[in-house]
Amino acid sequence: MPTLTTVSIRFDEQQLLDLAAKARVHGEKRGYLHKADMKLKKLTQRWCCVFHNFLFYFESESCTKPLGVVFLEGCLCRAVDQVGVPIRELQGTFRISNEGLNSKHYFFCARTDKERDDWIEAITRANMTVAHHDLEELRQRCAHLESKLATSVKEIEHLTMANRHAHEDISLLRASVCQASPNRKRRSSSSLANVSPPSSPDEIAEEQVKVLQGYVRGWLIRRRWRNVVEQYLKSPSAEMMKKRNQLVWKFVASEEDYVSQLTVLNEEFRQQCEIAACSSKPPLTLEHCKGVFRNCDELLLFHQLFLRGLHYRIEKWPVVMLGDVLKLFIPMMSIYHQYVGNHTHALDLLLTLQTEPAFKKFLASLQGRSSCKGMVMDDLLMAPLKRIATYIQDLQELRAHVPPEHVDYSILHDTIKELEIIQKTVTDEVSVSESIRAVLKIERQIEGGCDVLLDKEQALVRKGILQQVRLDEKAPPLSRGGKLRTVPRYCFLFSKHLIVTTRVPKKPYDSYRLSKECGVLSLAKCHVFEHHSTDWPELNYRAFRVECSHNGKDMDSSVIFMASSINDKAQWMADFSQCVENEKQNKILQSQSLGEPVELNSKFIRYSTFKTGKEQLVSCGNLDSLLQRLVKVSYFGLDFLNTFLLTFPLYTNARTVFSFLSERYYEYIKKRSEGRRGSMTPQDAVRDARMFTCSEPLPRSTTVQGSGFLTIPHGNGLATRPPHSRTASETAVGASTSLSGILFALKHWICKHFYHFEESPELSEELETLLDHACSCPFLTPREKDAAMDVSRLYAMQKTADEDQGPILELMKCQIHLPPKPFEVVLLWEPRATAEQLCLIENILFSRIASGEILRYFLVKGEEKMRVAPALTAVFDHFNRMSLFFMWSVVQQRYSLDRTKVLEFLIQLGMECVHLNNYSSFMQIMSALEHGSIGKFKTSWEYVSKHLKQQLRTLARLSSTDGRFKELRAAMKKAHPPSVPYLGIVLNGLSGVVEALPTHIENDLVNFSKMRRCTRLITDALQHQRETYEFTFVSEISKILLCTPIPGNEDALYQQVGQIDDK
Repeated sequence: MPTLTTVSIRFDEQQLLDLAAKARVHGEKRGYLHKADMKLKKLTQRWCCVFHNFLFYFESESCTKPLGVVFLEGCLCRAVDQVGVPIRELQGTFRISNEGLNSKHYFFCARTDKERDDWIEAITRANMTVAHHDLEELRQRCAHLESKLATSVKEIEHLTMANRHAHEDISLLRASVCQASPNRKRRSSSSLANVSPPSSPDEIAEEQVKVLQGYVRGWLIRRRWRNVVEQYLKSPSAEMMKKRNQLVWKFVASEEDYVSQLTVLNEEFRQQCEIAACSSKPPLTLEHCKGVFRNCDELLLFHQLFLRGLHYRIEKWPVVMLGDVLKLFIPMMSIYHQYVGNHTHALDLLLTLQTEPAFKKFLASLQGRSSCKGMVMDDLLMAPLKRIATYIQDLQELRAHVPPEHVDYSILHDTIKELEIIQKTVTDEVSVSESIRAVLKIERQIEGGCDVLLDKEQALVRKGILQQVRLDEKAPPLSRGGKLRTVPRYCFLFSKHLIVTTRVPKKPYDSYRLSKECGVLSLAKCHVFEHHSTDWPELNYRAFRVECSHNGKDMDSSVIFMASSINDKAQWMADFSQCVENEKQNKILQSQSLGEPVELNSKFIRYSTFKTGKEQLVSCGNLDSLLQRLVKVSYFGLDFLNTFLLTFPLYTNARTVFSFLSERYYEYIKKRSEGRRGSMTPQDAVRDARMFTCSEPLPRSTTVQGSGFLTIPHGNGLATRPPHSRTASETAVGASTSLSGILFALKHWICKHFYHFEESPELSEELETLLDHACSCPFLTPREKDAAMDVSRLYAMQKTADEDQGPILELMKCQIHLPPKPFEVVLLWEPRATAEQLCLIENILFSRIASGEILRYFLVKGEEKMRVAPALTAVFDHFNRMSLFFMWSVVQQRYSLDRTKVLEFLIQLGMECVHLNNYSSFMQIMSALEHGSIGKFKTSWEYVSKHLKQQLRTLARLSSTDGRFKELRAAMKKAHPPSVPYLGIVLNGLSGVVEALPTHIENDLVNFSKMRRCTRLITDALQHQRETYEFTFVSEISKILLCTPIPGNEDALYQQVGQIDDK
């Protein structure tokens, strides 16, 4: 046990006598008190004085030598009733004590409780900490008064200058008036002397009036502008007007960028295509040009006029009114209606032209020209559709900073309404177009192309890196042991095919080469199984096997893939098996000549005219109809499934969805049991009765409102009949299909969004009960029982899987002993090694974000965000902490040359982060370098080398906010994995969709087009989550990055910078 040492303080007697003399005269509190002895039995009257942090007590007021002194620094003064001292009969008693071990207590008694409280307050304030606090408060008041004085002085100087200008103007006016008659007399006398013809008096008077009018006009204009500026600065809505003007300038800059895109589309692509169509060997026809580029020239002309009107209004600053410009903007919205209606036809034509080698070569030559500025024709054709959502977001933000009584408010409201009408039809169009463009982009990145992807029914389902286990003859067979050989493959799962590629190195852009063994796999001829191996136990948890048959009967070949984690493997297998199941359904429908299933619109659910693959897109619907479609395998698609499971927290909860699935399951089990009881033996009937008795009681089935008729294409016409007029065999098939749909939905829900069950133990228990019942139920077909067993195994794996914390997460949670001066250690680091550790840290934090957290982050406010989105909040906290760390690493250096070294190190570190595609750390570094406090080190910045200053300008252009981070968006889009995006851009784009589009539309229907758009944005943002950096973990660097205590916030940083002499 550690020992306690007593520290004594020695005072010179003469010093104490001097302090006592001053206390008798200048003490903060003086008067008589009764002092109690140590045993609390005897009271003695003493005259006491509080001076600074000492309490002197004298025998009487006339005595000069004190009987004792109490050092009050760090002492506590409490009333006796609060501490329980046994002097209950005395009033006004208080105790002075130190809370340390073996401390001495002093008891004093005043005449009244009020006097006691005054003494307690005086003794409590007799502390240097309180004195320092009061001094700091006085300094702040002094600084505030000085700032007020400086402001008043500036106002006085401004008013004095204005008064001087007014007097000068008045004197000039008076002089011009007085010169009128003398000039006339002087000119008449000079004309007589020179014997010249006299000037006309009217001309002289007119000239003088013009001069006078010029002076008056200039004075009035200056006074008007002076009044305008003063009213602008002194108005209560000055801050709102400043923000509004900033938004207007930002809006104009965005419009300029959009016009430049339309100019490139028309001048570089449309005109060149029309010229090529008239050549001797045309790669396309004029009809193709008209179909692809319809209304593009009208859009360019309209937006050029619109931009010219905006520039004219900007010149009228500070009074910027956009009302008349927006009035011209609203009627021209019909051009966008025509463009949106033609966009699907344009995409079909473009997809058809992509199959022609001549057109592909011609398009590649066009896009390689410097005048195209690196733009792609597909992106330019999509720009008008995306521009509508940008207009809504910009104008909504602008309306929020415009007072309701402003003349522009109503016009902004009408414009936003008109744009929202167009947006309803554009949302599905954008989703389908982006899906097709994603497929075409991958087709362009594959060397030599891939013809199976030039199909508009192909839809990208999943992409990522899988390790292929080699089974060729050169590799040792797995059953004989040896070293396990794996090859990384970049796999793309589409709705019809699996594309397996390898990345081509040393290319400035992503380029892939098809695998020779299994480059293109048709899903209609594939099956997926879990792979088990006794020789390689590690393959049992992360590996799965794809078997392919070319003749439709026997399996000719098989490929083994190994995922990065158990959860990643489960998601790959779920999506793969569902795509295979969809292909089988399509094959059955084609063999029976039934065609594709078609749903008709009703008042409860509406369908879009677009499709992803063969799946008809849902535009909107009520909750019951969406849940009913969820379990329909005949209309079951991954687009609807993924969208619903990710976004249903926006309009319902997990309890409602699971209750529906559970009720539907028990309802179909009950129907099957009733259908089989007629052909059962008594023993089977008893067994089934026991099973239903032991299980949960069947819940009451809910009615789901939907379409009243089922329409199925048959022959050349449509056969329509009520859904209840089915035969017994069709009823059994429908029940089997719905049970498969329930099991498929549960499988995807568990492997992709298991956090719903982790957050609700009751929901998890109900899921266990349902799965146990499904695994032991005798009414399920063998195929359904296998599916139930798969779901049960997946649930057990997800529940028992432990999260691997790793050394980085352990460092963030525990306290580590650091070097005495951690900020000085930064000078010894290498930029590349530090960038690698930052990549490891950011990649781990980024990979822990669940897809549902991003949406739930917008549903709550304040401290609730930490509860519903802990991983996302941890990323934001880490971002702010690292920005402060980089700033303090500059400020904590003692010498200017050391600060210059840190600045150069941060610039090089930012370049390394960009090269490694770590845009989160890059933005942390740029926020530190562009901070106002760091910019005050003028001398330190002067010593930065010219080469690094040029690199800093390059980084600044990349992190610029112009065009909503246009440069950074383009860089993040081109980045190949592994990559860590800057989530600020992701949340900004997602907030525009969440806030601009309504969740519910007319008749309380869920806007499923909005949900689909949100799903695509989140999926694109998290697409590189599963790829990891293969760097070596260095604990010395990571400890300082993660565990160094930050000295203070930004205010403390500014104070520290103000005390540094940067010389």
